[in-house]
Amino acid sequence: HHKVNQGRDMDLILERLIRNNGWVMQRYAPGSLRRDMLREQRRRYRQIAEKEHALAGYARGLLELRRTIRNQPRTPLLRHAWDRFTGLAHARAAINLAWRKKPFASVALVEPGKNAWAVERALAETCHEAGIPRTTPDTAEAIVIGTLSPGPMLDALNRWTAQGHRVITPQGGALSPRVSLLAQDFDATHAA
Repeated sequence: HHKVNQGRDMDLILERLIRNNGWVMQRYAPGSLRRDMLREQRRRYRQIAEKEHALAGYARGLLELRRTIRNQPRTPLLRHAWDRFTGLAHARAAINLAWRKKPFASVALVEPGKNAWAVERALAETCHEAGIPRTTPDTAEAIVIGTLSPGPMLDALNRWTAQGHRVITPQGGALSPRVSLLAQDFDATHAA
């Protein structure tokens, strides 16, 4: 997963990301989650803007979002639909399936990215229900990738399995023709 830098205006990209994702949260997030989701979007895109030296674009997008957010029609999703929309339902299913297929005694979350909050929550629920302790990657029996973005998830999967870790991805489906993530669970000894 490699992005081409040529022709990419990171200020414009961040301007649109913060505005467009803010509109989505305003329109569709359940009322009880809307403010937290808007905060999470602002936090995430500010971090990206800092990393990419695109704070000017982030600031423009944030100003436009503040100016237009009240004009967004509210059509909040029901909680189960929101969980599917954000990937939380997929992360829950993937982590639970991996644990049921091959229980792990300890786990660590690595490489947080897009919707890391959903992966974190799904992992916390499984750990709480099964009594699994959270630990550091070097001592964990299983590693959970902390992003729902397919490209970075696949990159992280390759890195962590190459190091000999059992890796659980938080999303179903196929991320590449060679790697089916339906089972969401990769043991370095059996990795493709």
